[in-house]
Amino acid sequence: MNQSDCKRVLYFDALETLSIFLVVSVHSVWLNGSVPASISMSLSPAAVPVFFMVHGALLLRKDFSWKKHCARMVKTIFQLLAWSTIYLLICLWEGLTDSPVSIGYLYEYYVEGAVLRAPMGGVLWFIFALLSVYLLFPVLAAIKPSRKVLIYVAGISFLFGFCVKELEAWGQAFGSIFTDREFTLSSLNNYLSPFGTYVNCIFFFVYGFLLAEKLREWNGSPLRKQVRISCCLILFGIALMMLERRVEFGTFNYNWRPLSEQYMRVGTVLMATGLFSLFSRIPFREEKCGILVKISTHTIDIYYIHAIIVRLVYDHLFEQRYAGVLPNYLRALAVLVLSYWIGKIIRRIPLIRKLL
Repeated sequence: MNQSDCKRVLYFDALETLSIFLVVSVHSVWLNGSVPASISMSLSPAAVPVFFMVHGALLLRKDFSWKKHCARMVKTIFQLLAWSTIYLLICLWEGLTDSPVSIGYLYEYYVEGAVLRAPMGGVLWFIFALLSVYLLFPVLAAIKPSRKVLIYVAGISFLFGFCVKELEAWGQAFGSIFTDREFTLSSLNNYLSPFGTYVNCIFFFVYGFLLAEKLREWNGSPLRKQVRISCCLILFGIALMMLERRVEFGTFNYNWRPLSEQYMRVGTVLMATGLFSLFSRIPFREEKCGILVKISTHTIDIYYIHAIIVRLVYDHLFEQRYAGVLPNYLRALAVLVLSYWIGKIIRRIPLIRKLL
């Protein structure tokens, strides 16, 4: 995310760097079936919320420009199509898809969203979510002066994105309240929700701006108290995610399956809020944050490129005997650094640089 046209907020850079690291850590994991592995995977869902929160905090504090907004939309759509094609070609080369390439297949892949079910294309859900938020961004920018309306949007999106999911999840856990019925809570949500599939991302986008503004007002509050509260929110969020893993899967051990709709859990809100608040009180100094600034500026580059690298690394280097939380984090760090440098090289090549 580029902050060049506004005063740089270093804790935003740190949060984005942490987010992209956590994202890389959850793809093609090197983990075993242990409780620590499950804890690490319970923290990781905070990555996407934190990114959208930083994104919202940055974009909504600027004056809206139709020219910049349209350019951002066109660039994102072009990159989505380009990387969808790159992933498809790699899958065909590696023999990862059995479907014959035809006009019908390409129509489903590009137009009907089948790319999200493809072996490598699943990571692009994030870009679809980003575009969904961008489509609504002009409206959010227009209502920004009326803080009460913005809070209302955040509240409604939280209700349909998180409260409904938590109610349904716990209802199913205690007696299958919402299962085996023709009309379920999810169907009611689909009828009433005004924000669509990525309602949670819209919430985080708006919430990030509101929270950043509030944290700026609280900057003079007692440091230790805010740090304690932030850490408690993070720990409670992890504990809630672990408990919900236990309810859904029957075990606290990691089972190589993500918690269903994990980005729509209250635990992710608690973790993201705690991280946002905690990092806002860390005294980052510009002369010591060069690497954070560089990585945060190229998070989307890393996101597109890492999907290819983690696939190759997993296929050719992974051995279960070396699996664990630390090896997985070291692998994520290596992939992140490699993706960053590949992105820097691509940016030096005419035409191809448009991919990033």
